[in-house]
Amino acid sequence: MPSPKTPLAAVSPGPGKLPAGTVTASAFLFLGGGGGSSAALLAHITDAVDAHMASAIGVNPFYPPGGTIPVLSSVGGPVDGESVLDFINQAKDLFPIRPDKLGFDNLAVPNFGIPAWGLGGSRGAYTNGTNAVFSHFITTNPAAVVPTTGTLYPADRGVLAVYFSTDGDFLNAGTTTLYSALWLGSTANKPVALTCPSANFDETLREGLQLNYVAANVGLDKTSLTFRLPYLKDYTPFGGAYVAYDVNFFSYQLATFSLFQVAYGAGAHGSYLIVHWKETYADSDATIAPAAMAANYLVGNVYSAYPPDYDAVPVDTAGIQSINRRYVFRDALSATVPSVFSWTCVESPVGTISLSGVAHYRSPMSFGTDLRVDNLVGNGWLPGVTPSGALLPADFVTARNPVSYDFTDFGGTLEGLAYYQLRQTGAGATYTNTAAPLPADQVQHLDPAFSYLGISVPHTPTGGGARVLVNVYRPETTASGTSSLLFLYNSWPQTGVGTSSTATFEPFRDERFRYLSAFAPIPTAAIEPAPADLYLSAAAIVAGSRDAQVIGDQLVYPRVNYSLAAYHPLGGPNYAAVLAADVASHLRLHRRAYNTGIARNTGKIRIRGLALSAFTGAPFTGDPIADHPGGAILFVKVPGASGFLDLGRAYGDPDLNFALDFRGCQTGVLVSGPELIISYNTSFFTGDNGAGEFPLFMDIGFVKGAGTGLSVDEVEWLPP
Repeated sequence: MPSPKTPLAAVSPGPGKLPAGTVTASAFLFLGGGGGSSAALLAHITDAVDAHMASAIGVNPFYPPGGTIPVLSSVGGPVDGESVLDFINQAKDLFPIRPDKLGFDNLAVPNFGIPAWGLGGSRGAYTNGTNAVFSHFITTNPAAVVPTTGTLYPADRGVLAVYFSTDGDFLNAGTTTLYSALWLGSTANKPVALTCPSANFDETLREGLQLNYVAANVGLDKTSLTFRLPYLKDYTPFGGAYVAYDVNFFSYQLATFSLFQVAYGAGAHGSYLIVHWKETYADSDATIAPAAMAANYLVGNVYSAYPPDYDAVPVDTAGIQSINRRYVFRDALSATVPSVFSWTCVESPVGTISLSGVAHYRSPMSFGTDLRVDNLVGNGWLPGVTPSGALLPADFVTARNPVSYDFTDFGGTLEGLAYYQLRQTGAGATYTNTAAPLPADQVQHLDPAFSYLGISVPHTPTGGGARVLVNVYRPETTASGTSSLLFLYNSWPQTGVGTSSTATFEPFRDERFRYLSAFAPIPTAAIEPAPADLYLSAAAIVAGSRDAQVIGDQLVYPRVNYSLAAYHPLGGPNYAAVLAADVASHLRLHRRAYNTGIARNTGKIRIRGLALSAFTGAPFTGDPIADHPGGAILFVKVPGASGFLDLGRAYGDPDLNFALDFRGCQTGVLVSGPELIISYNTSFFTGDNGAGEFPLFMDIGFVKGAGTGLSVDEVEWLPP
C-alpha cells in the first residue's frame, strides 16, 4: 500500500477486489497518473494543515483566473484556509439567509412573514414553533378603515391575492370573493389572460430601489408596495447607495405590502385570507378566482403557507394538523351571534338572614347554575389554558374567556369560564384536548354549587337587589350580557342576631340595635316606642305600621313585591301592596338609641346616602310631614327631657323651647363627599339609664310620596 515513504508501491486490495500488485499508486495521481503530478499528489496527501487544499484540485488563488484580485490566503487573499470546506463555509457566510415567505416566521431571519392586521390588534391563527402562519383574520374594529401591512418575499413574481369570506370557509365559492389581486412581476411578462393590476416591476432596477406602487383602491387594485429592495445581507448605506452586491444578495426582491380594507358596518362580519400564488400557476383570471380555491389551493401552487386542513397550516407542523381549525375558530356570521339559550339559577344551601321580614343570601355566595349558550363555539376561539392537566389546543390564544359570570353588583369582578369548564349540552364530561367543542355545540355550564369568594359588598343597589350577569364573547365585539334573576344579598355573614351594628354606628346590615330594651331611658322617662321595644327582623312589615325597611345594607320605604319570580328562589312578602295600602303622606320611621358615653347636649350625626335637601325643613307650621317636602325627616330626642328635635331645621327655629317637638337643633352642616355631618344642640343633657349608658334617640323617617324612592346607607353618632 502506498505511504509517505513508498508512494509508488502497489495497491493490495482485500478479498474479492482486484488482484494484488495490479494497480499502482500513480493511478490515483492527477492527469491520468505518473509523471510530474506525483509531487502534487504527495502534497495533497501529506500536508498536515491543508490536505485536500484548493490549489491541488484547481481552485485558482486569483480572481478572475489570471487576474490580480487575491482570493486564497496563500497569495494574500481573504479566504483563510485553503481546503474546499473552508472555502465553501466562508463563501456561504457572505450570502444572506433566505427570507421568510408570506405566512412564515423563522426567528433566525430578520424579516417577518406574518402581516399586521388592523388598528388595536387582531386575531388570527398561528403556531408557536419556528413557522408561524396566518389564517382567518378578524378585524377588531368593524366600523373603521383597517389597514393591513406585511413583508413580502419574493416580491417580484407571482400574484398576491386577498380573499374575503363571510363565514370563514374560503373553499366555499358562494361565500368567498376575490378582494384584491396584484401581479408582482413586470408588466411585459404578465399573462394576457390575467387582467388584475400589475406592480410594474422594473428589471433595470433589480439591483437598486424599485419605485413604490400605490394602489388606486378601485376594483382589485387595493394592494400597494413600498421598500422594494433586493434582499441583502447588509443594508448599510455607503456613499449614498447600497453596498456592492457581489455575493451579498438574493436576486429575488423583498417588499412591504399594504392592503386597503374598506370600512364595513357593525352588522357585517367576515375574515380575510392572503394567498401568494406562484407565477407558474396564476396565469389567468380563472386560476385565482374563488371557484378555483378548493381544487388548486395546493402546496405546488403557492409561495405562502399551504393549508392541508384548508386553514393555512404549514405542512411541517403535523402536531397541530389533527385539529380542524374551523372547529375552534370561525368568524361571526351576520345572522348568528352567541346568545344565552336558557339559564336556571338557584340558591345553594348556605343559609340566609332576614331583614325587615325579607330573606337575604349571605357570603360566601354559592348558587346552582344550568347555563346553556347557542353559537358560542362557532363564533369564538379556544384559550390555551392548562387546568389540572387537561389541555385544550393553544393555537388560538386569547385573554378572554368564552363565558364569564359578572359579580359587579356584589362588589366583585368577572369569574371567567374557559372551554374546559364547559361541556356539550347533555354530555357527561367537560371539554378536553381529545374532546374539543364543535361549531354546532350548544355549550352548557352545569354546577350545583358554583361559588364565588370575591364578594365584598359595601352596599347594594336600592331595593337590596344584586344581579349576577353572564357575559358571552365573540371575537370582533365586546361582551354581551344577559342578566340573571335578582338576588337579595346581605354581605354580613353573621348568624342569629348578628353584631354588625354598634352603639354608635348603623350600616343597616342587621336590625339588632333598632331600639332595644338595653337602651332603656332613665327611670322617670317613658319607653319609646310604647308599649313594645323589641323589633323582630323576621316579621313582615304590614300596611299602616310605622316601620321603615332595612334591606341589602340600606334603609328604604317598603315598596317592592318580593313574591315575584324575579326574586326567585327565596320569594318573600308583597311590600308593593303595603305601599299601596298606606294612606297618603304616611310616615314610616327607623328608630335607633345611641349611647353618648357621658352626659352631652351636643354631638354630630354622620349620614350617607341622603341629600341635605331631602330632610331640610320648610317654614315651620308644626306639622312635621307638611314641613318636610323633600320626603325625609331626621329627629333626635333626649329621653324624658326634650321633644323630637329637627336636624333639618336651624337651631332655635321657630323658638328655643326644646321641651316641645319639632324645634330646630341644627348648628352646622359639613358636606364630605357622599356624606353629611350634621352638628346639633339639644339643650337638654343625656342621662345615665342606670346601666352606665346615656341614650339618645334618633329617628330616620320617609314620607309616602316624595320619600318613597329615598334610601340611607349608613348613619353614625359622633361626639362634638
